[in-house]
Amino acid sequence: MADASKEGGQSVSLFPSTRMKQWTSMCSEILIFIFLFVIAITGMVIMKELARKNKSSWPQCLGMDGYECCDVIMDQTSDVENCYVVTSSSAISMDYNLHRVRVYVEESTNLTSAIPKRG
Repeated sequence: MADASKEGGQSVSLFPSTRMKQWTSMCSEILIFIFLFVIAITGMVIMKELARKNKSSWPQCLGMDGYECCDVIMDQTSDVENCYVVTSSSAISMDYNLHRVRVYVEESTNLTSAIPKRG
């Protein structure tokens, strides 16, 4: 029953050969590996983007030029829309905005005097 017909003296089996089963199994394993690899890479990209979006302060900017600090902040975040360099004597609005960062600087040196934060 396993032989469907005879071709050139050899029987043709309706069931896959052992070699075919091994090849199919190997292809399945490779596809599963590729699928898991793609999922892992996608997860890492998503986590990196979430970390980038959720950054709320920049302590590395302390003592840095105010405008250079704004450049660092804008490079490191994708959702900060505005970065302002201000002195402690500047008049500012008191509203809270997560898409804004104020960089407080010393008036005479333009060096960052406080850790920049969202708001």
